[in-house]
Amino acid sequence: PVAGGRRILMGDASATVTDSLCRDNATGMPHPHAVVLSANGTEMSGCGGAPLDLLTGIDWTIASAGGATLAEGIEANIRFHPDGSFSGTGGCNRMHGTFTLSGEGLAIGPAAMTMMMCGDDQMKAEQAVGAALATITRFDFAEDGSLQLIAGDQAAIEALP
Repeated sequence: PVAGGRRILMGDASATVTDSLCRDNATGMPHPHAVVLSANGTEMSGCGGAPLDLLTGIDWTIASAGGATLAEGIEANIRFHPDGSFSGTGGCNRMHGTFTLSGEGLAIGPAAMTMMMCGDDQMKAEQAVGAALATITRFDFAEDGSLQLIAGDQAAIEALP
């Protein structure tokens, strides 16, 4: 054990794995671990762990969609599952669908939704969430730990754990 992680010794080499967010230099893909490999006086750094682990097992509360903060009292959320599916609510109706996470990005398939009628603010939020989900190309995290579902160069959805 080392502070914030662990060190693995392999003869004259070692790998230190810390539990801290690491972004791949080539793609920007976030990973749950930073890794430093030391061998023969040389250090190489990179990322480790599955990016999927950063998304799954958390009920993400959607705070904004399409650049607009959701109205107070609107309950919209999304949960990513290890099998490549997602579920949640768009502000009124329940939704579910699939997503694909690759080394280069995140794609969210069309969301199937129930068809209840709700108040204007709820329906407006739901339309914004649905439209934003369809544009997602990758994900990242802000300094405050919020999930950023990104389309192009902007966060299309911001969600809190």
